[in-house]
Amino acid sequence: MGDLNESLRRWLMQEAADGVAFFDAESLRFIDCNPAFTNLFGYSGDELNRLAFYDIPAEPSILEADVAAARKGETISGERRCRRKDGNVFNVRVKLSPISANGKRYLGAVFHEVKVCSEADEELEKRRQVEEALQEAKRKYEQLAEIVPQPIFETDITGKLTFANSAAFEKFRYTQEDFEQGLNIFQMLESYEHEKAQRNIERLFTGYKDTGNEYEACTKDGTVFPIRAYAAPLYRMDKPVGISGIAIDLTEARKTMQELARSEERFRALVENSSDAIMMVTLDRRVVSYNKALLTLFGLDPEDVEGQSTRVFYTSDESFEELGRLLAPAIKKENTFRKEWLFQKKDGTVFPAEIVLSVLRLPDRSLIGYMAVIRDMTERKKFEEQLRESQCFLTHVVDTSPDLIYIFDITERIPVYGNKQAEDFAGIRASDIKGMGREAFVQRMGIDAQFCNELKTKFEHAPEGEVVAIEYRMKDKHGERRWFSSRNAVFERTRDGRPKLVLAIARDITEQKYAEEGRRLLAAAVEQSPDSVMIADQRGIIEYVNKAFETGMKRSLDEIKGKDIAVLKGNRRGEEFFRANAAAMKGRTAWKGYLRLQEDQGMPAELEVAVSPVIDDKGVITHYVTRIRDISIQRRLEEQLRQAQKMQAVGTLAGGIAHDFNNILAAMIGNAELALDDIPAGMRARDNIEEIVRSGLRGRDLVQQILTFSRRGEHEQKVLRLTPLIKETIKFLRASLPASIEIQLDFTSSTDTVFADPVQIQQVLMNLCTNAAFAMREKGGLLEIRLTDALFNEGVNMPEADMKPGDYLAIRVRDTGEGMTEAVKKRLFEPFFTTKPQGTGMGLAVVYGIVRSYHGTITVESTTGHGATFTVYLPKAEAQQVVAEEVVEAPAPEGKERILFVDDESAIVRSGAEILERMGYRVTATTQGVEALKLFSQDPGGYDLIILDQTMPDMTGAALAEILMRIRPGIPIILATGYSDAMSPEKAKEIGIREFVMKPLTKRELGETVRKVLDQAA
Repeated sequence: MGDLNESLRRWLMQEAADGVAFFDAESLRFIDCNPAFTNLFGYSGDELNRLAFYDIPAEPSILEADVAAARKGETISGERRCRRKDGNVFNVRVKLSPISANGKRYLGAVFHEVKVCSEADEELEKRRQVEEALQEAKRKYEQLAEIVPQPIFETDITGKLTFANSAAFEKFRYTQEDFEQGLNIFQMLESYEHEKAQRNIERLFTGYKDTGNEYEACTKDGTVFPIRAYAAPLYRMDKPVGISGIAIDLTEARKTMQELARSEERFRALVENSSDAIMMVTLDRRVVSYNKALLTLFGLDPEDVEGQSTRVFYTSDESFEELGRLLAPAIKKENTFRKEWLFQKKDGTVFPAEIVLSVLRLPDRSLIGYMAVIRDMTERKKFEEQLRESQCFLTHVVDTSPDLIYIFDITERIPVYGNKQAEDFAGIRASDIKGMGREAFVQRMGIDAQFCNELKTKFEHAPEGEVVAIEYRMKDKHGERRWFSSRNAVFERTRDGRPKLVLAIARDITEQKYAEEGRRLLAAAVEQSPDSVMIADQRGIIEYVNKAFETGMKRSLDEIKGKDIAVLKGNRRGEEFFRANAAAMKGRTAWKGYLRLQEDQGMPAELEVAVSPVIDDKGVITHYVTRIRDISIQRRLEEQLRQAQKMQAVGTLAGGIAHDFNNILAAMIGNAELALDDIPAGMRARDNIEEIVRSGLRGRDLVQQILTFSRRGEHEQKVLRLTPLIKETIKFLRASLPASIEIQLDFTSSTDTVFADPVQIQQVLMNLCTNAAFAMREKGGLLEIRLTDALFNEGVNMPEADMKPGDYLAIRVRDTGEGMTEAVKKRLFEPFFTTKPQGTGMGLAVVYGIVRSYHGTITVESTTGHGATFTVYLPKAEAQQVVAEEVVEAPAPEGKERILFVDDESAIVRSGAEILERMGYRVTATTQGVEALKLFSQDPGGYDLIILDQTMPDMTGAALAEILMRIRPGIPIILATGYSDAMSPEKAKEIGIREFVMKPLTKRELGETVRKVLDQAA
């Protein structure tokens, strides 16, 4: 108001007789008004400040065009209906003008009340009302046209569309832009229909009443479909201006026309015979019309109903009045009222019913009464009771189901419902989950987010109503993760169609999973088993074989599946296998046995075969499972074990013999050497005695060889001369070879030293020589052993690519036997390969392993019928490793010390004591360990040295030594033995024994050992 000039304000306030008001052009809020305006509308100034322009018209929509035009700068005038503060509607003439002041835009309005003062005015008012009614009718018509699903249109006299509803645009696929550019009704018809349509339009203006015409219509994109069009002419001032019409798609109508005809007849009969009571009621609740069902339902006669109050249908006045009180406010809000109520029949029977009241209005919307529909709910109530019982039963079934049944919100990843089994599993009630929070629940149940995402993805792409099966894991209330197989269906979706709630029925398949895993592992174990496995049905038709079977039989599964087991008879192994299976199937029982075959390569093979019937729950044999295990290697290992046990027995026997024989030799050599001391030089007897000594020493060496061969000694690598070792080995071997085999030795090497274990070198020679002898077992022949030098430069004539260049010794073992084939040569050094009937197949494999461990190699040359030559190459020992041995003959050292000599052999005691005494020692000798302990205990300081035998009947020498050293710590002790498994030089040193010697000893060896120990002790 402050923006208006003062002169305008004075005019507004004092001069204007009509109501004048100013509004903001944009918000339409009141700026100011004169007293005439407030008097006209009955509002105070403060109340108007809270109102806008649209609050005063009775029909605001009519003034929308006026405001729009005024905002564009136009002045608008006309009669309008407005509403006073008290609600009364009155007619005013309104003039609306745009005003600008101080750069702002306003709207100024002048309101002049129009009063009916004459018949002309009354007629004018009626016309105005008619026009308003026509405008209202047009508005409702357009609104109705928009909600009608059929195309509705209007055209001018040329056929150009002037109006079309949304259904028309949608059906014919035209746009509003097409309409604005000009769209003709004939564009929507096929060209051959134009003449017919034009003729029908012309007939409309001759008074012809259109009852509908069928045409072939077409859409904008050319799609053709049948329609029935209804049209009516449009006149203005009694002149034709166009037509209006509606088009009905007959595509489905043609299909359903006959059914609709039948349905209409059934519908009329249904209404006529409806069990629902229907009546028309006045505002004061009196019946004005009714159907037969009303009389039937309440058991009344027409005179009981016509013009009577509806009180007759109620159980009491209170019930009648209560429904009336509920009806009034409900009708103001809605046009219908629905309620369940108790009604009473003429005979006093009370029954439940549903009453639906719809208001009846005149065209001016004034209320004149109600239409009531009363439906007997007696049976429905019974059904609801039954339904409640069914629901209780269903709830019981769901809660007692062993499956987990729940409704899961996959967006929140929490269940909103769960049956008793689900709650027991989780240890949580569904109603308590929301209080936990989503993350706590997900962590508690161990639900994988991937599971929820996978389920959502499947439902988003699955057809509506599809059941999705999925497997997943959850943790129970004890924290154990268990597997479930769940069938899921969407229970509720979000507004955009995404799945939200999912109904799931989950079955615990943990045990099934474990069983499946067990079966999978079993299948994998069978498939990967080294044993051959075949499964055939009761007719002998092969259904399955594993990889080992395919390899062993040289037949693939694809090749033999579905065929009779007779198909396996292609080779020796398959032939025997077929016979074993045929025997089991014929006897319809299990069969187990062993098959010994000669394979194609010439090697014997032994198979363990087991055929077992598979019996179903009814005791019927359905299949046979055959297992084949190649036990050839096992048999060879068993044979090798037997050989090893034999060698162990030989070794044990050799040890026992060695002990006793060495004691005999010790007495013999000792006494012979004593005799030599007594016989002057030059006498023949002396030569004989010397030969006895030499024979005894050879016997000692022979015992040592026996112990070495039986592997009773320790393997120790050292610098070793091969020439004497080869000679000793051949001398030992000669007695076991037939006389028909001649042995030749040839040693031409410049140096013959290697760094090796003598026992292993002997083992190599023994294996090569015995194999050569076996090759000449029938006809005899020559066995030649040569030792030569071999020099290999880098990359030149190397027997093996990985050999290092340098000096080697070559041991060649050649025979003139039967030789061997190329196939045998290729497999010669394989473990368990043998051509001997009773061989273990390990001899040459061990030889190869020993030679390679010394960084050497072995080669073989042979042809069938021309013998074989094996050459072993060993690196020579370095010069600084060779220790020259010099034997210096000198008299045995002497002494005067006192010695306690103990041995359980009296002959050894006598000869040993005498030898030591002749060296000058003072000797106390005994054959009893207990006696020796007594002598030493009586005079511990009276002895300088003690010589003990290890093996004595009352106690061992080691045990006696420990007792003696406790009595006198540091007493020098020599421990001697003919042979002992329990004692070694290392063990003897550990307990404090100074020297450990093997019997028999020569006089010089005994004297040197005694002197050495005494000197060390001093």
